[in-house]
Amino acid sequence: MRHQVDLHPSHDLSYLIGVMMGDGSAYKYEHKQKKRGCSYIAHKVALCCKDKEFADNFALLLGNIIVTRKSPLRVYYSRGYYDVLVCCKALYEFFKLGIHGFEYVIQLFPEDFIRGFFDSEGNAHVGKDARNCSIQLSNKNKELLTYIRGLLLTMGIKCFLCFDKNGGAYHLMIKHYKSMCLFASSIGSDINRKNRDLRLILEIVIRRIRYWKKMREKKEVIQSMRGKGLSTRRVARTFGVSHESVRKWWRV
Repeated sequence: MRHQVDLHPSHDLSYLIGVMMGDGSAYKYEHKQKKRGCSYIAHKVALCCKDKEFADNFALLLGNIIVTRKSPLRVYYSRGYYDVLVCCKALYEFFKLGIHGFEYVIQLFPEDFIRGFFDSEGNAHVGKDARNCSIQLSNKNKELLTYIRGLLLTMGIKCFLCFDKNGGAYHLMIKHYKSMCLFASSIGSDINRKNRDLRLILEIVIRRIRYWKKMREKKEVIQSMRGKGLSTRRVARTFGVSHESVRKWWRV
């Protein structure tokens, strides 16, 4: 029986497109039946990953858009990998359209598309300081990452594209403090592990921004005290800043 699928624009479909642009795959496979002396072509959509939570979520969402399927999709485990597989020609043909064939869905739900791609091909690097934190999306398809970069820029998220000669892949990097906060709060992740890292980055960056705000306030007050007969060392002790900072702000 040929499955019927719901390909109307939705949050779930946009997320699935993002996953398929990363770790997901759509392919044809010829099954040969020796006893009957015939063969048939199977059209398959699959995901192979190491994260069980990611595989479970993909199976759930993929099963939801297959209207005629009554039982949920199963997740198989083998040699350290979790596999989701479904035979469906309609889904195969849809996911073979390419990025520009999905625009009618992505333009309506860009956050879900990017979240799906991030869950598949992204990482959040948590450092001790905000300067060491970053969010990264990786793929060997430069055109795809350039398209995603355009979506992020329309959301106000600053990012840049770089190439790793050793790995042979392109990386879309987000290091701007406010952009990392915006990505974590508006896009996020459906994987608890990655979502936890994004929340940690959010907390670290917010602490850094608050520190800068306090320092700017101190700087304005200290600059207003210039020429009132106070020593730079006394002002530094009072406000808890370095002597060199006071000298710089007073331009002594």
